Amino acid sequence: EEADRLKEQARLEKKIPVRVTLNADNLNNLEAGIGYGTDSGIRLRSQYRRSIVNDRGHSFDANMELSEKRQAIDWRYMIPYKHPLEDYISLIGGYEREVRGDVGQGIELDIESIVMGAERTVKKPLGEWQHNMSMRYRLDRITSRGAIDENDVPNAFKVVSDKPEQESFLLGYEISRIQQDKRINPTQGFKQVYRVEAGTKSLLTETDMAIINASWGFIYSLGDNADHQFVGRADAGYIVTDNFNQVPYNLRYFAGGDQSIRGYDYKSLSPIENDLLIGGQALGIGSLEYNYQFKPGWRAAVFADAGNAYDEKFSNPTKYGVGLGVRWASPVGPIRIDVGAGISEDSIPIRLHFFIGPPL
Repeated sequence: EEADRLKEQARLEKKIPVRVTLNADNLNNLEAGIGYGTDSGIRLRSQYRRSIVNDRGHSFDANMELSEKRQAIDWRYMIPYKHPLEDYISLIGGYEREVRGDVGQGIELDIESIVMGAERTVKKPLGEWQHNMSMRYRLDRITSRGAIDENDVPNAFKVVSDKPEQESFLLGYEISRIQQDKRINPTQGFKQVYRVEAGTKSLLTETDMAIINASWGFIYSLGDNADHQFVGRADAGYIVTDNFNQVPYNLRYFAGGDQSIRGYDYKSLSPIENDLLIGGQALGIGSLEYNYQFKPGWRAAVFADAGNAYDEKFSNPTKYGVGLGVRWASPVGPIRIDVGAGISEDSIPIRLHFFIGPPL
């Protein structure tokens, strides 16, 4: 037989035959999908990727998202730097439009944004620190819908009413690290992300500022089949500036929603002045939940969230949300359905939250 002949040839020639089979990747790839989230409603997504643009290993991808509250298209052109897969420079750009619901006084905001920039990403094996250095220019155009009394507009909101176009040019640096036992449905893991961005009034930014953000998340499971599971997360942020009233509205902090404080609507929480959501200068959110696996792949959950987007002195109240949920470890990742109650309000709001995505 062929196998025996090769073995005998290897013994005589003292050489090991090696057969290599190469499978070429598709040059062009197009994907489309549909999803749903309580923050976005029905969501359509599509992605086009060209894995090889030229003989220098450049690649390109473009993404489109359509939902009731948000429409976006973005593109990324990737150029290998010191390593073709783990160290590369990306040229990025995109357009997005978001409808921000009632921000007070019956006002609704229609925010259009153009983003352009470049970044360098240095990836490492799972469990090591990843690095990202970026520079981004952002132009937001804000159109308000609804009548508003100019006498009731606080100074921190005049950046919206008096100057509907707001720009920022930010230099950023981020380090992140994730440790987990599985990529799709982990039972143990810890994630850390730290990011700082800075801009100056002398270079295409409304005012001098630095934005500092940090987030953490963990999963810890007990039992032979990881039946008992604890999941937690925390997010913190602060905008360092001497003139918060001139910070672009879309760069300020807001809380509430699927990935924030459940029981409250998406971005419905922030400091309020004259019944208007003016956005926060600081952010502090924490969440803890307990999951019990009642059958393989299915878990029941109880959770509590706390925090808010705060003003400079953290004087506005902390909001609390509690609730129950169900998790399914699907082949594409966890699917989460939660019913949350905003217990900080006199008339306690009840919200249904639906989310598909990684727990960390």
